[in-house]
Amino acid sequence: MTLVGRIVVSLSGHDKGRLALVIAEEERCVLLADGKHRRLSKPKRKNKKHIRMIPQTPMDPIGMTDGVLRRYLRDLADSEQPYHE
Repeated sequence: MTLVGRIVVSLSGHDKGRLALVIAEEERCVLLADGKHRRLSKPKRKNKKHIRMIPQTPMDPIGMTDGVLRRYLRDLADSEQPYHE
């Protein structure tokens, strides 16, 4: 199963507890963007062991802007479910 387009929460590191969009996938790592701290043009490389996928419909990162991504993640974080541990 591909993770591209999925929303994940970081489990470790400086970004622990933050939501992000997977924009690319490698063998052991993914590239994450949140539109604010990590822009789509300069994603964060993170080990797959250090993320957890949340139950959301996959999004298409092609053509997305940082602003749209930022608003989507903010609205998702304000929802009723806490995603951090």
